[in-house]
Amino acid sequence: MTRIWTFGDSYTASYAPYPNSNDWRNKYCDWKGYVPKVYGDIISETLGMPLKNLGRGGTDNRCILDSIIDSLNFIKEDDIIIVGWTSHIRFRMVNKHNNFQGVLPST
Repeated sequence: MTRIWTFGDSYTASYAPYPNSNDWRNKYCDWKGYVPKVYGDIISETLGMPLKNLGRGGTDNRCILDSIIDSLNFIKEDDIIIVGWTSHIRFRMVNKHNNFQGVLPST
């Protein structure tokens, strides 16, 4: 079955709460009383196609590209790919846990 893939930053990322977590998404969804939809959810419902949302808040364009590359073996020929690039001033650095972390410089 044809699938929609979305990649991007916080404009793409789902609001779906993290189980057993004190994450801000959980608190926001509790306050709203429902899980708000993002554009990928709306497109998926409108076209009647399953969605694979790989958006992540706070990410930079290199991490978005890495996410696309990591998914290439799973994307099928007729799948739809939507990429939401972020600001060009965002970049990534390695944190003390040896993981990439997005940085958005403030002005």
